[in-house]
Order: sequence, then C-alpha cells, then structure tokens
Amino acid sequence: MGVALSGGLDSTSVAASARATGLAPGAPAYHLAFPGLDCDESSFARPAARALDLRFVPVELEGRTTLEGLRPEIPSCRSPWVRRPAGAAPV
Repeated sequence: MGVALSGGLDSTSVAASARATGLAPGAPAYHLAFPGLDCDESSFARPAARALDLRFVPVELEGRTTLEGLRPEIPSCRSPWVRRPAGAAPV
C-alpha cells in the first residue's frame, strides 16, 4: 500500500492522514515527475515524503503517457475510470 504524492497541499495532507491512521513507515509515496519542466513538483514532494517517513518513488514521465509511465512502477495499477474499447489489449 502506498500513496500518490504530488507535492501540493492536498496530496501531502492525504499522505499525512494515511500515516496517522496506520500507513506503515517506509511505504511508497509515488510522485509523477516532469524533469526540467516548470510543472515538476519534485522539490516539494521529496521533503514531504521524508518528513512523513515515506519512501519517495519518482515516476519520470518524460516521453511517455501517464499509464505507460506508471505501469513499470506500479504493476498492479488498475483504474476503474479508464475504459478500453471491446477487444482492446490491456495497457
């Protein structure tokens, strides 16, 4: 079990609540990183993970779609919001 951590106030609050209610120390804090872009919040997410005693796991999406980028990092990643056309192969 882990958390998604963007580095913003909302995800940091959710991660803190998860830790306060039983998320284990060292649990993964997955962060979608965009190296070299202004929208990259790694500089906020990394210290938040450290302060919450979570393992910071940056997922760099450079040149990949979100699902392509997440698949190697989170093998069991399934989204009920992603609908595939009938007969389409899993992502």
